[in-house]
Amino acid sequence: TGMVILVCTLAQWIFQRFSIGVLAGILLCFRSSFSFWRFVWEHLEAGDLWETLKTNTEFIGYTANESWGLWNLNVYLNQRHLAFGLCALGLALLLYLPDLDRGCSGQEKGWRWFWNRVFGVESWKSRNIGRAIFLGVLLGASVFWNGAVVIAALLVLAGFAMFSDGKLDYVVTAGITLAASAFQSAFFMDGAGMELQFQFGFLAQEPTLKGCVVYLLALTGLFFPLLGLTIPFLGKLEKCLAFAFSLPLVFAFTVSLTPDIAVNHKYVMISYAFVTVFWGWIVRCVFLAGKNSWKKWAGRAAAAVLCICLSATGIYDYVIILRDNDSAHRMTVNMESSLTDWLSANLKKNDLLLTPEYTMNEVTMSGAMLYCGWPYYAWSAGYDTGYRAGQAVLIYTTDDPELLKAAVKQEKITYILFEEDMEFEQQECREDIIRETYPLVYTSEDGRIRIYET
Repeated sequence: TGMVILVCTLAQWIFQRFSIGVLAGILLCFRSSFSFWRFVWEHLEAGDLWETLKTNTEFIGYTANESWGLWNLNVYLNQRHLAFGLCALGLALLLYLPDLDRGCSGQEKGWRWFWNRVFGVESWKSRNIGRAIFLGVLLGASVFWNGAVVIAALLVLAGFAMFSDGKLDYVVTAGITLAASAFQSAFFMDGAGMELQFQFGFLAQEPTLKGCVVYLLALTGLFFPLLGLTIPFLGKLEKCLAFAFSLPLVFAFTVSLTPDIAVNHKYVMISYAFVTVFWGWIVRCVFLAGKNSWKKWAGRAAAAVLCICLSATGIYDYVIILRDNDSAHRMTVNMESSLTDWLSANLKKNDLLLTPEYTMNEVTMSGAMLYCGWPYYAWSAGYDTGYRAGQAVLIYTTDDPELLKAAVKQEKITYILFEEDMEFEQQECREDIIRETYPLVYTSEDGRIRIYET
């Protein structure tokens, strides 16, 4: 809610129209894509469109990972910290927007204006050092809350700074943010969590400029390509904003910081979120395009069609979210099972439990501290999960009791959970050496799970 309010406020501040803010908020929630229209066409040809629309519970999509729900509201439901982080970014943009507005005002044009904006001494003077420090602390504190948002914030603010007054303030904000990031990384991590490398193409099938354009067209429909055609009609401030908002998108297609390039989807979504302010303006202009009665109604009809084209896929995605979260699809975890009760009663706060690569079940919901757990989230953020996975495989598969005891002691594991017929990293696990080495302290009622104390 906060994220949508900030985007609406941003749109209203730029274009001085409340209706544009409302349209931006709607388009933010319901994404643009050709996927729905392709889906409809395919099932019309198959003759099962109506039945499929009523019963389908899967996200539709024809680009890589689109069927994950990677581009719709599902992301904000799954990553609650993303929208919260975007509130910090939105606040930073709103507070720096007056400086950018001042930088874009005046009668200077062309290269003279550009030179004075970028290199002029007057444009570098601090305007509000207190604001700069506050935003640096806010963004710096957000680094381990959602690092992608902080990176996107620095990119967008860099675009602001290029044409804005008070460039020194931006330097202060960026400096404090980067210093806080370095301090937290040194405190929380061994080594570098992120490795900067050039990787062109993102998830496009062909890592070429043409391949990226085709991919972006397939993914977002008219949203980005058609917007480019409106740039000449924008004012100086709006052009600067369009440039700044596009920087996270360019970053997503050219740079990789993590082992999984799909993580860059957040940068695309952040650009998308703020570019909606321009689409709100475009739709309103189309709506008001006609002067006489006939053209007026034609403009309104065109605006309605444009809104439908831009949001139909997102609206259907929202239907899938609602459908997939009804009572028939809910996942439940028994928080009062004997296993959960035993873990809660016997494990102390510093006890470390070795388990299979669990995601969400009685063990993870009990609050126990896991040695591994499901590795994807930590791995995709740049942590070295391979080491712990290797140690877990060794403990679960070794036939040497001394090697087992040495590994357990080194990793400070206090309990080992073994599940019947389990595998770890696709390797079959054995229980006999664990049973011979450590006492059995828990067996589940069905005998499927056993826990050994080290």
